[in-house]
Amino acid sequence: MKELYRQRMQYGNRLMRDMTFELVEDTVKNFTRMSLSDFEHITSLIEPKVKKIYTRFREAITVRERLVITLRFLATGDSYRSLQYLFRVSKQSISRIVTEVCDAIVEALKAV
Repeated sequence: MKELYRQRMQYGNRLMRDMTFELVEDTVKNFTRMSLSDFEHITSLIEPKVKKIYTRFREAITVRERLVITLRFLATGDSYRSLQYLFRVSKQSISRIVTEVCDAIVEALKAV
């Protein structure tokens, strides 16, 4: 794993560092174009489908991080390369995350 990705939580954007603590409503709204309550609702709907486990070799990317990456991509149309530096996640991982999360959202909303 490249050093850039290992230090994701230390040097990534402020929202990603705050994900482990308390989300600030204004930050979520401005960054993802979604209210905090909607964000939390979608997180709870997709969590069983996109949650990954931690291993000895690496920390898993959390469900919240996965959802933020996907929503940022959908809201802004940023390239995977620009999101790679913003979130400190490889573009290969981002391409898988966006697909998985979009599929999970579609399935979850069909069931509702």
